[in-house]
Amino acid sequence: MDLPATLKDARIRRVDRPAGGLFAISMARGTERLCLLIGLDEPARGLGLSPTRPSAGPADAFTRALRKHTEGCRIQQAELEAGALRLELARGPEQRTLVCVLYGTRGNLRLLAHDHEPLLQLRSQSERDRTSAAPPSEIDAQQLLSAAQQADLEQRRRHWRKAAARHRRKLQRKLTALATDIARGLQAPELRARAGLLLSNLHAIDDRAEHVSVTDYGCDRPRAVEIAIDPRLGARAQAEAWYRQARRFERGATIGAERQLQAQQERAQLEAALERLDLAADEESLRLAGEALDQLGITTTEAAEATRPAAGQRRAAPGSHSGGRRPYREFRSAAGEPILVGRGARDNDRLTTEVARPQDLWLHARGLKGAHVVVPRARGQDCPPELLLDAATLAAHFSTAKGDATVEIAYTPRRYVRKPRKAPAGLVVLEREKVLLLELEPERRARLLGSERELH
Repeated sequence: MDLPATLKDARIRRVDRPAGGLFAISMARGTERLCLLIGLDEPARGLGLSPTRPSAGPADAFTRALRKHTEGCRIQQAELEAGALRLELARGPEQRTLVCVLYGTRGNLRLLAHDHEPLLQLRSQSERDRTSAAPPSEIDAQQLLSAAQQADLEQRRRHWRKAAARHRRKLQRKLTALATDIARGLQAPELRARAGLLLSNLHAIDDRAEHVSVTDYGCDRPRAVEIAIDPRLGARAQAEAWYRQARRFERGATIGAERQLQAQQERAQLEAALERLDLAADEESLRLAGEALDQLGITTTEAAEATRPAAGQRRAAPGSHSGGRRPYREFRSAAGEPILVGRGARDNDRLTTEVARPQDLWLHARGLKGAHVVVPRARGQDCPPELLLDAATLAAHFSTAKGDATVEIAYTPRRYVRKPRKAPAGLVVLEREKVLLLELEPERRARLLGSERELH
């Protein structure tokens, strides 16, 4: 097929980006519809024509800018030489030139003004250089699309694995620290024994003594024990300090054992999620693997950037809809009032920092992993007790305490919830929190779960 002749006089209707290095330019020429695929990245570098437009997600900033400058333009002239496609565009008095360079080490896409000043430019992100001087002028469109989607899949998989590796190292450091806390607990009996020996021999110890020798009768055979004393404390204060230290070590060992078990379970979940990630062979399975990692608080840089509001972007009000995926599920109280529940760690951040307003009530299962819950409130409007219990029930259900008889629920106005800088997804700090000890009611939970509103 003569590609330049096919493109000449066609009008650009839409620009999409089905994969990271692949652009789809939908066109019309009379009643004929066609789609030009431009692949910039290896192994999907080349041009292809498709009768249909491939599906694509939300447009990024470059794609939106390219749409603004090219949609509605007519292709006055098309040239293809040595792997470089040049399209002369016109829209009324506006003249543009779209240049797609596919030879050399990296492909690039440039949009030039009528005076050849660059308006937009995007270079390939391919990690491999191309060895041939020029790619084929046209390759099978389906092959090009499949290769681009597979390359995009692999790149996203690498990003997830990199983020997961950081999380694994963090977990290992945590486990090492907890092992130290648990090991300190083994010192508690010795500290208590020394403290007891000092207290039982106070009558024979000089207040200014730095070392004492006392007899330990608690053994099978009595033996002499040398004990060093801090002269600034004295024997009694030294014994009391050792008792406090023993209690602290024992408490730390108990808490450390509980947290160690949680960390070990989280590490097992991480390995299972990574195995799922390795086996992901398509978009849907990769998305599910990413959600499993997201539930562990793992996020990629690209995902964090995608959820960050643009400069000057206003926070969406609860219940508003901008056309994208909502970061929350919506339930209704017995009185029909909305209760918003975050879908995952990243969505928790979006719900708390982008959707919730300062006067809204914010809830979370205290000290546990779980969803952020937001109850929209007007300024100065209190939260009725029944609505508070409904929201607390959802916070308990969508947490790791699911199934427990009683759960502590922390709540506070959204204005007192702060997201620390560089904190993991879903992690926030509360001020002026109140705590509700919730006794779960199965009937209330069933009613709430049945009230979920479908969001479109």
